[in-house]
Amino acid sequence: MRKNVSILAALTLGVLVMFWVPAILAQNEAEPEISRQAFQLNPGGSFSLKNVNGSVTIQAWDQPSVEIVSTKKGPKEQMDMVKIEITADPQRIFVDTVYPKGSGTRAFQ
Repeated sequence: MRKNVSILAALTLGVLVMFWVPAILAQNEAEPEISRQAFQLNPGGSFSLKNVNGSVTIQAWDQPSVEIVSTKKGPKEQMDMVKIEITADPQRIFVDTVYPKGSGTRAFQ
């Protein structure tokens, strides 16, 4: 009888941990932060991107403008520390993902 109680307690603890750990980790994740901006870019203009973490998708179209959609994901504290800086004029657009000095990017993966 004692053996059955021990097995039942171990199974119950295993199930609780299996559901509890992902729930705790999910609490640290904030809603993704999405930013959408459009800029004029003359024909022959240049676009530069500096991004060391995350995916990038570039699509061409027949308009003299650029739409930049950025998405930050992760814990709120980390999202607040990462800045996406855009410098734009009709001849060039530069997008830079800026991480806190000395943080490295591994902490943000």
